[in-house]
Amino acid sequence: MIKVTVCGACGETGRRLIELISQDKELKLMFAIEEKNHHRIGKTINIGDHVVMDNLGEIINETDVVVDFGDFSKTGLEHLATAAYDGKAIIIGNANTKNSILPEINAIKYLIDGRIPCVIVSPITTNKGIPASPSCIRDVIAAIKWIVGKPAKLYDMQDILAAECFRN
Repeated sequence: MIKVTVCGACGETGRRLIELISQDKELKLMFAIEEKNHHRIGKTINIGDHVVMDNLGEIINETDVVVDFGDFSKTGLEHLATAAYDGKAIIIGNANTKNSILPEINAIKYLIDGRIPCVIVSPITTNKGIPASPSCIRDVIAAIKWIVGKPAKLYDMQDILAAECFRN
């Protein structure tokens, strides 16, 4: 079973990811993370009895894959650095297209260089507040299953989708 932590867990995309993770027999939700001072810190999420936390570093050793769909401009590089330091795979999306990941791509490449496998999924939405399509969320679930055990490098969804086409 793949142990997953979702960052940005209280946003629309994070909640939908948690719902699909909880329904998948190959995946287990370990932790729900939000940015510091979020109003849901310390409260349980609606699925399961997971309490929303704000410190990925405290729990990173108990997870296999980190999925980060929070506002990348606020917590993304911190979460990426934590995952890289602890050798955990990470899937990065950006639920806020006003703050694109693309300006940070060099920092992302530097942080993962030879350390961890990383998938970039961006943009995950067309506009702030408009959630990702169900097929996009399913692609992220496929990416979670795909990334475990992959060599340390930067991937994109084309890598996963191509592998899925050949697998089926």
